[in-house]
Amino acid sequence: MYKTPVYESWLADCRALIYKAQAIPVLGPYRLLIEAVRPDKRRRDIDNLIKAVSDVLETTGIIENDCLCEEVTARWVNDGPEMLVTIEELK
Repeated sequence: MYKTPVYESWLADCRALIYKAQAIPVLGPYRLLIEAVRPDKRRRDIDNLIKAVSDVLETTGIIENDCLCEEVTARWVNDGPEMLVTIEELK
């Protein structure tokens, strides 16, 4: 799959934020919540964010494998950070 320069830049920004936050890896099954502010007025599919976020979490080692996701919620919000991702480890 071809990754555009804009997408590659987004991935690099995400990796930098994850490393800076010193996020603790989640081992095993997990629940994922993605809250994102729409970047502009264009129509967008929120489900496109799910795979991108899951992939960057896996490549940075925050999750073992995105196949371990038991539940995912993605929603548009009106304000706040550009994107907020919450991972809850399931027992």
